[in-house]
Amino acid sequence: MLAAFGLLVQAIRVAVRLAVTMESRGFGAGPRTWARPARFGVVDVPVVLGGALLAGVALTAAILSGEWNPVW
Repeated sequence: MLAAFGLLVQAIRVAVRLAVTMESRGFGAGPRTWARPARFGVVDVPVVLGGALLAGVALTAAILSGEWNPVW
């Protein structure tokens, strides 16, 4: 049973690789489906601001503690 599952997984991997290869060579009917344009929306703003705030707090803490060592 375990060998059959392994063969099934391998067959799916090969099929996916073949499908992507054929699509990239022009056998597909339309544009590639894996590459979509990245969209930046209002929902992403808090995540970006939170990351910037976290980086700023970490940088400030490193400078105030004397552990900041710029590498350039």
